[in-house]
Amino acid sequence: MKKTIFTTIFVSSLLMTGCDVLEDSKATLEQHYLAEHESLAEIIKEIRDTGLTELSNTNISDTKMLCVVNKLNQDPIGHLIELEGSLQESANIADLLASMSQLAEQEITLDSLPGLLRQGADTISYLKHLLINYDIQQLQGELESLINSGAQQTQNIGDHLTGLIEGCE
Repeated sequence: MKKTIFTTIFVSSLLMTGCDVLEDSKATLEQHYLAEHESLAEIIKEIRDTGLTELSNTNISDTKMLCVVNKLNQDPIGHLIELEGSLQESANIADLLASMSQLAEQEITLDSLPGLLRQGADTISYLKHLLINYDIQQLQGELESLINSGAQQTQNIGDHLTGLIEGCE
């Protein structure tokens, strides 16, 4: 009995530590990326501190910041830049759209919660953040047009966001 309890606690602590390591590694990778792109790092910090919507409603004199803000505002997932670690997110855009479609079609019940949890905390966090700025049908349409207009279905969120902001360097 003690052996079973000890094993359960040990495995649980390993799993919890593993989740923290993954989160830390994504944040660490993002910090390394931003250290290499110092001017973008300042802009991203300002966006995260102020919020993309609020920042876009102000008069921006810095042309690089204006470029980044405009590109992110015009992109359906541009608001994800506000979340730490999003520049290194490996989930792809098509999977985000599929997860959104599943959430829109299903009624949330106790039976559906395990499936939602399997989709990943990050995906649900991203969807929640995007739904603050869009309604679900509008967001689905925006993502579908993004995929249809040339964004590769396998392109991940981090590469997409870094591609947007690096176009302003």
